[in-house]
Amino acid sequence: MKTIASIVAAAFASVSAVAVADDIAYWSFSNQGLPGGGFGFFADEFPFAAEFGSQTGSATIELVGGILDETTVTTGGDEVLRWVQSFSGTDLGAQFGEPAGGSLAIQGGTDTLNNGSQIVINFDASSLENLFFQFDARNTSTGFQNILIELFNGGSFVSTVEPGLVLSTTFASFAYDISALDGVADARIVFTLNGATSASGNIRTDNFYIQGDSGVEPCRVDLDGDGQLTVFDFLQFQNFFAAGDLRADFDGDGQLTIFDFLVFQNEFAIGC
Repeated sequence: MKTIASIVAAAFASVSAVAVADDIAYWSFSNQGLPGGGFGFFADEFPFAAEFGSQTGSATIELVGGILDETTVTTGGDEVLRWVQSFSGTDLGAQFGEPAGGSLAIQGGTDTLNNGSQIVINFDASSLENLFFQFDARNTSTGFQNILIELFNGGSFVSTVEPGLVLSTTFASFAYDISALDGVADARIVFTLNGATSASGNIRTDNFYIQGDSGVEPCRVDLDGDGQLTVFDFLQFQNFFAAGDLRADFDGDGQLTIFDFLVFQNEFAIGC
């Protein structure tokens, strides 16, 4: 009975199941070359879809307010957003080995009318938990000096994660726990920009990255399905074994023998 006793002893150490980290959405802004030369964003390019991650193409960035939708035509003949630029970015927070490339840069605009404008990141967190968000940013001396970052469930305010981010003129990385959006289908991260003092003053953002847990890996020794390994899993194994239920056939030979107890014990000790 030493084997069974060992299982019972080990069972009292509760082990949580392991969550699977997932790359949800990522924007690198590294492909903003224009046909006529130079870099920028076309007038119809927003909502701007995620370039990588499980929500590639469905998670989006929108630009709201101010005069962010004002357009101009480049010398190369491309109609682009006038106050939304693709200035040099950074590889500081690059996730997939991509080069620095460009950035999403918002300028103050005529009479600094882009003060109060917003960058809105939309994604589906209905099946996600332990959400995490990071990005890189810098400004210019006359660019946006105060950035509010809030979380929304659709149009309903959830929480503030950054009451007033102050940037410098060199890129830095910023990271936030956004688990308040866990399980939210219409999840939104909203940047509100303020403090620009000139038309050309700007904020440059890059490498927006959302990560979360998309589920729990199957754990066959969690026989009672509660997401943990406890004595109740051992008791369930005993019940299956005593009833001749092949769910206790852990060595897969089609029979219930002491070897099934040994395999169960080993997997239980390893945990999930």
